[in-house]
Amino acid sequence: MLNLVDIGYAIGGYPLFQNLTASFAPGCLHGLKGCNGTGKSTLVRILSGLLKPEQGHVLYLKQDIYKNPFAIKSKLGFVPATPMLYPHLTIIENFKLIKKLRQLNTPNVLPLPLILDQCELMGYQKVLFGKLSDGLKKRAGIAANLIHQPQVLILDEPCSALDPNQRAQLWHLLKQLIQPQRIILFSSHHTKEMHAIVDKVWVLAQGKLC
Repeated sequence: MLNLVDIGYAIGGYPLFQNLTASFAPGCLHGLKGCNGTGKSTLVRILSGLLKPEQGHVLYLKQDIYKNPFAIKSKLGFVPATPMLYPHLTIIENFKLIKKLRQLNTPNVLPLPLILDQCELMGYQKVLFGKLSDGLKKRAGIAANLIHQPQVLILDEPCSALDPNQRAQLWHLLKQLIQPQRIILFSSHHTKEMHAIVDKVWVLAQGKLC
């Protein structure tokens, strides 16, 4: 279980969140929607351990992710709206670099061919990341976050800049990644499509989740 407990955060003195509390259960796909400026991207960064809230706690399996960052972040994956892979490296070179930087050993690593197949990237592994289409870049960004087999996968606007066919492919991929113990949460402004595929829709409005 991933929990927000009495989260508070302000930007420029404006309280974006006040006493925000929610629980995200494993084994299902969570969608986060809200109008521009409500704080979707800020919230997913807080959930990912990238932005510390000014008050409250983010708990994964009852452990505060900001008090135990190294132990807990090894179980998290975060995909920003623009995947941050090296454009002058191929997909496979990026993946090997990630393994090295994370100091991952073989038992803790999902086999790269399996990741490529799962994300429908076979045939593109030797293509420079910077040369890929937007849809392939999004899938490569997700694939890069599967290497360490995360139990929490959070995505910020994964379908931004994608056409309807590319979005449909990405929705299908996210559904395929659901596991009994894995929490998947993403933000999106494509609300009609979101309602069609997610197990739980969260609405962020006036600093509250419902």
